[in-house]
Amino acid sequence: MAEKRKVYTAEFKQEAIRLITEQRYGVAETARNLGLNVNMLRRWKQEYTVNAHAAFPGNGRLTAEQEELRQLRDEVKRLRMERDILKNLLRRAAASLVAGETPRPRVSCLGGRSGRQLTGGAVPPR
Repeated sequence: MAEKRKVYTAEFKQEAIRLITEQRYGVAETARNLGLNVNMLRRWKQEYTVNAHAAFPGNGRLTAEQEELRQLRDEVKRLRMERDILKNLLRRAAASLVAGETPRPRVSCLGGRSGRQLTGGAVPPR
């Protein structure tokens, strides 16, 4: 069975980095004493050096830039879907006009309490 992945708190990571920066211990020595992988400790130190106040946001918490990027990707996905829907509608409408059909109103549903029929769009030929 696979070994469960260890989770370290932000305080632990900051303390490990403090040993390297303030106490002047070597990265390899600190990693060995704390039972960590050297590369992991180096990565923590690099993250802390680049952006100290937002170095270890925690599990599932994104930085402001990462959150904005996620929102922009979601918006791009939604816009592409809308574009594809419109392209398909345009393609169908063009095909029906080329075939010489006149657009007929299509009943899409019955309107609420009034019972009026709501119309819209062209009906495909039968």
